[in-house]
Amino acid sequence: MALDSSGSCDSERRMAVVDARGDVARVWPQPDGNLESIGRGVCRTVYRIRQQASAVYSERKSWWETGDLGAGGMTKTEPEGGRFYGAVVNQWKAGNLSFSESVYRPGARIRRHLHSHPYFSILLHGSYREIYRGGVRECGPATAVLHAPGEVHSDYFLGAGGRIFRFEIIDNASDLSLAHQTWDAAELRNGRVRCLAARLYWESRNPDRFSPLAAEALALEIISEASERGSTRDKCGLPRWLAQATELLHETLPENLTVQRIASVVGIHPVHLARVFHRRYGCSIGEYIRKWRVEVASRQLATTTKQVAEVAAIAGFADQSHLCKTFKAVSGLTPKEFRAIFRRN
Repeated sequence: MALDSSGSCDSERRMAVVDARGDVARVWPQPDGNLESIGRGVCRTVYRIRQQASAVYSERKSWWETGDLGAGGMTKTEPEGGRFYGAVVNQWKAGNLSFSESVYRPGARIRRHLHSHPYFSILLHGSYREIYRGGVRECGPATAVLHAPGEVHSDYFLGAGGRIFRFEIIDNASDLSLAHQTWDAAELRNGRVRCLAARLYWESRNPDRFSPLAAEALALEIISEASERGSTRDKCGLPRWLAQATELLHETLPENLTVQRIASVVGIHPVHLARVFHRRYGCSIGEYIRKWRVEVASRQLATTTKQVAEVAAIAGFADQSHLCKTFKAVSGLTPKEFRAIFRRN
């Protein structure tokens, strides 16, 4: 139906039905005669309704694209500082790093978006599903993720909502110096990274005059671990025998393992095994198994209520004391302090 800015009808004088978005659903001709003035009035009314409906639709469309992104009364429909969605409950800076903690209500959806700077995040509480170029990432407590700059992704927070702690590199020069070695989007299944992130969060909750320096140092350690992971990744995939050796390390108690035995099982010379293993993982077999045990322990502490002694047994430590000593050396926190971070939220 042709309507000019004044709302007048075209020469055929048509009636219109307007749908919820303000679009004309259908039109039909009206008879000539004494109804001309009435027809003009109807056309003006339809025009006003259409303008109002279009305004409502635009408002709802804008709301849907940004999403209902906060937590209760703290809802923010725009990213804090132009960077992150959610209800920001804590935010501060140290050097070229910006740290923040955000809360998301159950069912919150964040539609496709990207961030111009790289950032690291760890989920303290709740769960969410993230869709990104590489697929779908299911995130539970203590999930640590490294996000590349410009990575397009969307998020959906499940029944418990979520609380995320993150840091972002806000200096462009630092972005460029790290871009070639670090920033592939990845979930970091690394016990040391998880422990460093927990220590970093602990610093943010218990600040003192040295906290900015400590936080910056911890964040750079996390970046270093991520860089090491990226530089040692074999783009062609693991050789079958190396995958078997790695699986053997994961499933066998350390006191029952030697390099000679592992090499014998997978049919490779011990020297070749040690050399290729170090090239692939960036550490010796002994260092790898320590990191793996800490990874298992940290995941159990963050996501279960098992006793520390039981966690020690599951992770392959000799006893609870051995776990506590190793865990403290890696993270700077005792298992109890580490668990409290994820239970508190």
